[in-house]
Parts: sequence; C-alpha cells; structure tokens
Amino acid sequence: MSYEIPESSRPIPHSELSSDLNETFVELVFKLYELDQKHEDLESIRAKAIADLHQSLQKEVKAHPLLAQVTLNGFTLLDIVCQKVGSAGQETIRFLIEANPHALVHRQSDDVATPLHFLAGSGWASDWLLWIVERYPWVFQHEACQQFPPHLELMSSYVTGRCELETVRRFYELYPKGLRERNESSTVGYPLSASLRGTEEPDADFFIWMARQYPAAVYFELTQVPTVLQFVCFLLASTKCTPNMARICRFLISEHPDTVRQLVTGFGYLPIHMLAPQCHRPLVQEMVILLLKAYPECLQQVNGTNLSSFAFILEVKPLVLEELEIDQEISLLGDLSANVRKVIVSPANHFASESTGNGSVANVSLLESVSEVFCSWADLQVKKLNEQRKRLQEQIMEMCRRFETDDVSEASADVVDWEAETESEDSEDSHLFDDEDDD
Repeated sequence: MSYEIPESSRPIPHSELSSDLNETFVELVFKLYELDQKHEDLESIRAKAIADLHQSLQKEVKAHPLLAQVTLNGFTLLDIVCQKVGSAGQETIRFLIEANPHALVHRQSDDVATPLHFLAGSGWASDWLLWIVERYPWVFQHEACQQFPPHLELMSSYVTGRCELETVRRFYELYPKGLRERNESSTVGYPLSASLRGTEEPDADFFIWMARQYPAAVYFELTQVPTVLQFVCFLLASTKCTPNMARICRFLISEHPDTVRQLVTGFGYLPIHMLAPQCHRPLVQEMVILLLKAYPECLQQVNGTNLSSFAFILEVKPLVLEELEIDQEISLLGDLSANVRKVIVSPANHFASESTGNGSVANVSLLESVSEVFCSWADLQVKKLNEQRKRLQEQIMEMCRRFETDDVSEASADVVDWEAETESEDSEDSHLFDDEDDD
C-alpha cells in the first residue's frame, strides 16, 4: 500500500473552459441542482432522473475527462453530486472518483470539508472509505486529511449508531496510521478517545485492539480535558454502567497502571473521583477497589473532591490495604521458596557434593534438609494467607452488598460537574463529557 501522493490534477475554474465545454459543464451542474429542488418528494421520478443524469454525466466526462477537474464557485462535480444526490448517486460518485481521485480532497476553502470528509461523515457512505483506502490510500496523507482526519468522522458514525463495527475496524486494519492521527484543533483526540464520544459505547475488543496498536493514545491529555481512563470512569458512573465498559476499565487499569495517577490538568481530579459518588453500583464498586489497589495513596490527593468523604471508600480502603499486604507476603514467600529450590538443584551444588569429602556431602545434605523444612513452612504459610485472603474478600463482598441500592436517581447526578468547574468560553472545553463528537 503506497501513501505517496501522485502529481495533483489542478482544479480548473469553469471560466477557463471553451464556451462550448463551459456550457456543457454548467448544464450538468444546473441539472444536479434542479434534481435536488424538483424531485425531492417524488421517489420514483427522482430515481429515473438520477439514472438519466448519470448517463449524461458519464457520457460527457468520458468525452471530456477535464470536466472531472472543473470547479464552479470552488466546487467540483464530485462535491455537488455528494451534496445534492447523496446516497442515491453512489454509481455516479464512484465514476467521478475514478475519473479524478484528487477531487476527493479538493476543498473550496480551508474551512470547507472535502468530499472525502462528507462521505466519511455520512452513515450511508461508511463502506466507501474501505473502497477508497484500498485504492487511493495516499488521499489520507493529503494536507486536508492530516489537518482534519476524515476517519474521525467515520468513528463518529460508529459511536452514534450509523456505521457497523466491522467497517470501522476494517478501515483501521487497512490504514493503521490513522490510529496515530488526530484533529489538532479539537479536544476529541485520537480515534481511541473518539470512540468514547457517542451515544453508543465502543466494543471492548475493538477498544483494546486500538489501544494495543497505538498505546500512546491511552495517555492523551489536554488542559481541562479528561484523560481516557477518566472518561471511561465517567461513562461507567453515568450513562454506560455495563460489563462491556467495565472490561475496558479493567484493561486500562491493569495494562496501563500509570493512567490511574493521571490528573486532569487544571482541575486535579483522578479517575477514581469519577466513580466515587456512584459506589452503590456493583461494577463501580469493583473498579473503585481496583483503583485503590493500583494507587492506595489516592486519598492523600488534596485537589478535587475529598475521597474520604465517601463512606464506601473510607470503609473499603483498610480492607484493600490488608489484601495488598497479604498478596505481597504470598509473593515474597513464593520467591524465597523458588530461590531456595534453585540453590539445591543447581549444578554447582551437585558438583561440590560429588568432588569433595564427606564433610561437604554432609553440608549439602543439611542444606537440603533445611530447604525442605523452609519450603514446607512457606507452603503452609501461603495456604494460611490464602485462607485469610479468602475471608477478607468475602468481607469486602459483604460490605459491597451493604452499599448496593436501587438505582432510581439520575445516574450522573452526583458525578463531578465539569461544566461548573470551568468558565471557559470554548464550547469543546466547557462540555467535556458531551456524548456527541464535538467536531
């Protein structure tokens, strides 16, 4: 797959055409606009008109390939067909792309979307991006696409239910560089964090796959913008308290433990702050316990809400710390036993017993006896510690059940109110947890 951008076909203003060719071009454009105005409510008539127009347009462009480069008020035929005919004109769209693929990234001005961006943001055109990236991967390296990656529109379509999971995953398999691209002027970030910004929650397998393809995206952060783990915790505590979202949260905590300590720059909130007010939910309780295990010192965080003010956290923390101590002791005993066994079975030890006198043999025999006694004692201690840990876990489970309540109130009522925390005039920064993509 080549990302090298071929020599561009220069857009040609229609005024530079000969009078006859200009008349042909303007007539095609007029028919496209007329189609949009006259037939929008008459489906059968519109379908016939679109088919006829496709034949006319195809005939003229084949006769005069230059027409695929011509612009009227800065718009190419591909621009106009995408906007005025839409999903009904897919045959024409394909023909025009093949006639001049550079038209995919042509834009009238810096603040106007390209046809590629239009297709990426249209639910009906999601599969088109697969076709385009397989045939013209270089378009995604164009300046217009590097500045505003169109595949983020595809991700937005996925998380708003307008695009299938397999389509968006297949796109990033074909164009893995896309996972490293983001809109520099937006707070949405990389595709990984963009997958959280919608009415639909991302598939956990897909999220984990993206995170493993480009781990740096997990740590994306901006001033007054929640980190990836913080946003996941926010969703888990508000609108998406599901096993799927909990699996994403577990993955981030276990494979990217540094994210547990990430603060929102300018606020001082930790991921656990997102969950603390909703500890009546079993999944939230589980994540809070995992966060406490990963960062026991979080209660000492002076910024943000005082975590000690939440009864669940206050009661569960001593139990969590005790379990951590037990785990550390079990790990230590296991390491010591393994090291002792290594010494006994080491080749150097056997060589010493075979090549020296009876005294050395006796010493080796004594060492073996001592190691056997120690390992037996260590195994017994580990067994006792495991039993102690089991009782402790049962105690934690009982405490969790005691805090469970019917979730009858608004899910996000007590979750950190980010909008109240900032006076920013930037709408993207003042609505940090909008479900919809802010692009």
